[in-house]
Amino acid sequence: MKKVLSCLLLVTVFASPLFALRPGDRALKLDKVRAIRGKAPDLSPLDAKTAKPELRAVVFLLCRAVNSVSTAAMLDDLVRKYQGRIEISIVTPDPTADAEAFKLATSALRVPLAVDVERKLTKEYMAGSLLYPMAFLVDRDGVIVWCGEAVDLAEKIQPALEGRLSIKTEAKIAELVAELQQLLRDQSDTRMRRIVDRIFALEPGNAAAMRIRLFTLENSGRIDEASKLIDEQLKAAPKLVRLYFTAVDFAARYESSDAELERIVSAFERNVEDPAVKVRMAWMLLERFPYHPSALRSATRTLRNKLPEAPVARANAAAARALLEYRLGNVDEALKYQREAVRLLNRVGTDAELAAAKRREAFFRAVLELK
Repeated sequence: MKKVLSCLLLVTVFASPLFALRPGDRALKLDKVRAIRGKAPDLSPLDAKTAKPELRAVVFLLCRAVNSVSTAAMLDDLVRKYQGRIEISIVTPDPTADAEAFKLATSALRVPLAVDVERKLTKEYMAGSLLYPMAFLVDRDGVIVWCGEAVDLAEKIQPALEGRLSIKTEAKIAELVAELQQLLRDQSDTRMRRIVDRIFALEPGNAAAMRIRLFTLENSGRIDEASKLIDEQLKAAPKLVRLYFTAVDFAARYESSDAELERIVSAFERNVEDPAVKVRMAWMLLERFPYHPSALRSATRTLRNKLPEAPVARANAAAARALLEYRLGNVDEALKYQREAVRLLNRVGTDAELAAAKRREAFFRAVLELK
């Protein structure tokens, strides 16, 4: 996680802080792109009577970037999750040959892919920024309601669907984040802190501001300040799921005590109700804290309780339960649940998900044979 965070922020340092298009602007039509997979994205205004999609998103992506395949998988998951309420497309300024190779590397995915052959549209959207992959979320009227790093798109879809996303606020945040990126390049810490505070006043726990500020604090050895920042934002936005994962990741990287982890996990359990999110946290705790009793207790409470019903989430829950039973020494049970995960993923999973599940099943079989 720290390596990924560093890579994202290094790109930010050298990125232009200005975007040509921001929330409140009308999205430019993508009528000069060449479809590689699926249909070319359409961001023009929709008929008011049209039921679906309620939102469109376009993500500008570089095919050879280290996170390009995982980004495409994430976007595909979002399309599946919202079942037609949002259309998401990828546009790349890369050569067609690179796009074709990327299409092959993501052949199990359905997210449309297109090439900006003349690269003009990419320049107009990105305004020279190197901060790829960048996402633009567009409403039925063809107006951009949010823009930012693609990794943060998932967090904005539900508020947009529910009408809780303020275009005016998002426009202010986009401007402040752009200024924050410039300050990161200039290494102006005092001004950066002021801008971060202004962003958090508009949106507690804002993802971009958290990433940039944590990067700065950790890289300068101010670990206590970084920990304090996470705590402050958790108190300001106790329902914001991402912050708990940030806190747990931070606790793992800096080897926090079991008591500290217990404090974070207890707050998570009080404030988060989504079974699928709880499964994700249980998995993270089991993976990152193999010798922390609090992690084991929390995972046990989650995975032996009510589990999600959606097929993909159910498969993830079965895989997490398998890992839990293995940690508890119940290898027979671990194999049983892992087989259930494989069965479910045979129907609803990607090739990569299924292959990973089968490897774990083979491992549990091998453990049983050695007993």
